[in-house]
Order: sequence, then structure tokens, then C-alpha cells
Amino acid sequence: MIPNNPPADGKQPVLVAIYTRKSNDENLAGEVTSLDSQKSACRAYINIQKEKGWQEYPEVFDDPAESGKSLKRPAMKRLLQ
Repeated sequence: MIPNNPPADGKQPVLVAIYTRKSNDENLAGEVTSLDSQKSACRAYINIQKEKGWQEYPEVFDDPAESGKSLKRPAMKRLLQ
């Protein structure tokens, strides 16, 4: 479900998807991963932009252990759809 919480000015919200990627599987099993750090940074920036109507898209797109040399990554494909 996509959130429908318009900002106070009545404009449509700007849904912002979070996409994270890590090129190898090193340190993916720990309590905090670089994917988590990437998401935290994205969420902080979205929060800063709340006055502009930014809201986080309800689905997060993660591609752990995927090379960045092409867009042929599972989560990237879902995001682009």
C-alpha cells in the first residue's frame, strides 16, 4: 500500500524509494551492515525534506552482494518497474 498522507499545504506527497547495494557479501551477517547505514542516511535525508512533502516509499530495495556494473540486479529491476 502506498501512503496517502498529503502535506499540510495539500500537495501530493513525493514518494522516495530507498535503494541500497553492496558489491560483496562481506559483513552482511552482522547486526549492522553497510546496507543499514545506507538506509539510515537515506531516511535522514528524506526526513529533512518532509516540508517539501517527501515520504519514504513503503518498500525498500536491497541488492546485497550485487555488482554495480549493470542494472541487471533483482531489486533494481523491481524499483525500475
